[in-house]
Amino acid sequence: MVLLFLISGLLIGFTLGFQDVYLLLGARIRHDRSIALLALFVSIALIVGALSNLNGTTVFVSTLAGTNQIQVAFLILFSALITITLLRLKFRIISISHAIIGSIAGWLLFVDNDFPGEKFISIVIIWVLTPILAGILSASYLTIIKIIAHKLKLHILIISRVLQFLLFIVLLLGAYSIGANNIANVVGPYLDSFSGEVINVFGQEVKSSVVLVGFGSLSIAAGLFSRILLKSKKQDLEIFEFSSESNFSVLLAFASIFFLFSSTFIHNLIGYIGFSYPLVPLSALHILTAGIVGVSYKKGFNIYQKDAFAGLAIGSILTPVLSGLIMFSSALVLKALWGDVNTKMDIVINETNEGALNQFLIINDSSNFYNLGIVIFLSSILLIGIIVYSQMQKKYKQEKDVFTNNRATLEAEKEFFKKELQYSAKQAQELKQELDFKNKELEKFAINLVEKEEILKKVKDILALVKKTEIKSGKKEVVSELSNLMLNNLNLSNEKISFYQNVDDINKDFYIRLSQQFNNLTENDKRLIAFLKLGLSSKEISSLVNISTKSVEMNRYRLRTKLGLLNDQNLLSFVNNI
Repeated sequence: MVLLFLISGLLIGFTLGFQDVYLLLGARIRHDRSIALLALFVSIALIVGALSNLNGTTVFVSTLAGTNQIQVAFLILFSALITITLLRLKFRIISISHAIIGSIAGWLLFVDNDFPGEKFISIVIIWVLTPILAGILSASYLTIIKIIAHKLKLHILIISRVLQFLLFIVLLLGAYSIGANNIANVVGPYLDSFSGEVINVFGQEVKSSVVLVGFGSLSIAAGLFSRILLKSKKQDLEIFEFSSESNFSVLLAFASIFFLFSSTFIHNLIGYIGFSYPLVPLSALHILTAGIVGVSYKKGFNIYQKDAFAGLAIGSILTPVLSGLIMFSSALVLKALWGDVNTKMDIVINETNEGALNQFLIINDSSNFYNLGIVIFLSSILLIGIIVYSQMQKKYKQEKDVFTNNRATLEAEKEFFKKELQYSAKQAQELKQELDFKNKELEKFAINLVEKEEILKKVKDILALVKKTEIKSGKKEVVSELSNLMLNNLNLSNEKISFYQNVDDINKDFYIRLSQQFNNLTENDKRLIAFLKLGLSSKEISSLVNISTKSVEMNRYRLRTKLGLLNDQNLLSFVNNI
């Protein structure tokens, strides 16, 4: 029957290992095949941490609950278990420690003794300050690591290997600390029920509290290994999807804070200097989340928006309130109904702690007005929290729908503009091809003009020579006539005018760009640049414009000056890049 009442604590331990401790492995794990061995070391570390710090958080929770009734301890932990199960359906981050303390508060309200308000205020203060401290520490550790790496000028691969080894050490320290701290959530309320008792284990007398803590630690390890068997893929450890130095900083901040609030040695050592603080159970998920937020802000981005922080705060408030309400209401219902079935439970009373259940039934003799007030108060807080969170979720859903609709519209516009861009690109390609074709035609036309003029000049020279030669008068007249005909056709001014017009039409936009960049260019300068872009030589240009090659070279020199070119800059390369 004792084991039956211990089941709620063992389930709390199983949940702790299944959800919270499992996430610690994400800082170190790199391959699925190593996760089981790593979990074994982690389990050993947390068991050692739990057994070596019996006088820490476990005693604090036991003293806070103030009950030696195993039935009450069962109900406290069972109320917390129900709260965790319900709220984790809605919230991602729910603290087991918050649920346990809230359930104890519900029990103390039911007992109607002097409520230890100062203790609960100190607990809340520590719960608020430790995540802030975790964020600051993780960011500070990351800064220190970067400074050391920079000073020592270490290669990134060396840094990664060193941090992987240090991560293993810090992981064991974190497991040790979470075992020492969170074992209070598993067995703390039971501790007074087993006070002073001893159990014979392999012929040795062992305190029942040690056995109780041992069973609680094993339940945490069982939850951890069960999670590994069910889900061993790395993507389940997404909370640590960072670099080695970031993971190390987060885990070191986590281990530092948990060790500070779990180690009785550190607590006593600090007590010698006159500084005292209670060893309270902390939330692993809240500390881890705060550490990751600190690292992300240090790196220049934030993984949690203000809506997520608000949801986290509301979940942290609702957890102890709902747990306290469930505990208080369950105690009232049990007290109201127990009279009808009291005779049927005599065997249970005799087998467990005789008289304890009767003490539970008479422990609260407050008026119905008091009980109703407590229920209404806790229910009101719970209802307000649910309404606020629901409104936040509704607003978030509306904003998400607006964002989704805007995104769909933007995607449609993006697709439209993409098609427009493709069409424009196609048109631009066609225009470029057409322009290249016209440029080639112009180039051919210019070469033909030059070649034609060269031929005509040669014919003119031959005819001039023939005219000077003594030949018969009839032939002389014919040659003279031919010479006149050639001279008349030698005038290519009309074709040149047409050529110039085509060059100017094709380069109209180009001339505008030239005028915008260089306002000191003449029309002849622009035309000379156009000829150069066509790939014409100085000799060919001289034939086209009826000037000497030397004059063309002079014009090119003047053009370089107007364009502001240096001596080592090539004119043709500069022109082709305009």
